[in-house]
Amino acid sequence: MTKFELEDDWEILDTGTVINYEYNKPITLFIVENDGTKMKLRFVLNKDAEIEKDQVHFSEYKKDTLLIAIKFKQFLLNFGTLQPSRIGTYNGKDVYFNFRVSINSEDDCAQLTYTWYLKKELKP
Repeated sequence: MTKFELEDDWEILDTGTVINYEYNKPITLFIVENDGTKMKLRFVLNKDAEIEKDQVHFSEYKKDTLLIAIKFKQFLLNFGTLQPSRIGTYNGKDVYFNFRVSINSEDDCAQLTYTWYLKKELKP
């Protein structure tokens, strides 16, 4: 496993890329705390020719799962959040998540690049 060091109060818990060959089917990423508790992120990509601008919405899917729903008009190129979003705590530290999604053509697969970040110290 590769370890990363960032300046200030950040550390990278995990980072990677997933290629989803059937982009219209959801994909779920998760991390597991020391006590076995899972924190899940479920990505759903929907093509919608009627929208004017690509959209992302965050909502609770299940008790332990955050839904990230992305609607796009035609293609996605490096679409995602500009800054990491806080999604909870992990082993006593604030956990943040950032992602980028690309779909280059109608018949292409989705490429999801993601990073889980930890704040080194939980702020009171």
